[in-house]
Amino acid sequence: MEYQHMSNGDCVNHEHLPNSLLIDVINENSAGKEVYLERFDLEEYIKVYSGYAELHRLLFIANRCPSLRAQALLLALQKVKLTSNYHLYSVIHGKLTELSKKRSFMGETAITVPPFDADWFEVQKRKAKAKFEKLDQELNVYRCNSIKESIRRGFLYLGEHHLEMGELSKAYKCASKAIQHCCDKTTMLSAQLTFIKLCIYTQRWSEVISVSEAAIATIESENERSRSLMPYLGKLYAAKGIAYLCEGEFKKSAHAFLKVDIENFLFPEVWSNSF
Repeated sequence: MEYQHMSNGDCVNHEHLPNSLLIDVINENSAGKEVYLERFDLEEYIKVYSGYAELHRLLFIANRCPSLRAQALLLALQKVKLTSNYHLYSVIHGKLTELSKKRSFMGETAITVPPFDADWFEVQKRKAKAKFEKLDQELNVYRCNSIKESIRRGFLYLGEHHLEMGELSKAYKCASKAIQHCCDKTTMLSAQLTFIKLCIYTQRWSEVISVSEAAIATIESENERSRSLMPYLGKLYAAKGIAYLCEGEFKKSAHAFLKVDIENFLFPEVWSNSF
């Protein structure tokens, strides 16, 4: 299904965007149980998340909770405009339009869908292209100069751009490359944590476990557990626990969670403090 959103008359076919751009977008045919809630403070709930996780949770809720579907999609539409992800903006707006028509046909409460912001769409599209070209060019220069730290940062920045655009597979590859160009333990742990985050987003649970274990071993090999490295430990054990949980290894998951340092495990880009 196509929607004519563009000021130049072009159509945005949001049903056929690359899979990497669609993060749990509502799909009536998707598997999973639906949940019905009479009262739920969605705005308060979503405050504990940021970045990709924030949009991911909103779209997941829209997919699984009919009573919150409209509110979740409207919130997601607001949040996505704080990014440059024009593709996802088009998808969410299209789904809201569909939902509004469906509810009107069924005689249900109408949804006020904001007009499609074609100007914003075009501006973000141009900005995203220009930013990618700039970051890619800079990375190529760094690689020619063979400076490891510059190459690491180049992959990091390019990966962040891909993540903002919802291009998870590309962001994952950049995070993997960044690890290969670390010069010290602190930057290595930071790069590993970024890689773990992308592995969680893409549900690569075995990689979450293996990289978490390697990072934990690095920290625990320190004679007195350097204070500068300790903040990573809680996040690593929490990530390991989640991966084991998703793999059905409940005993191992419990052991990992028991080692989480409550003061050092906050990671709003992935989970909340009440997960």
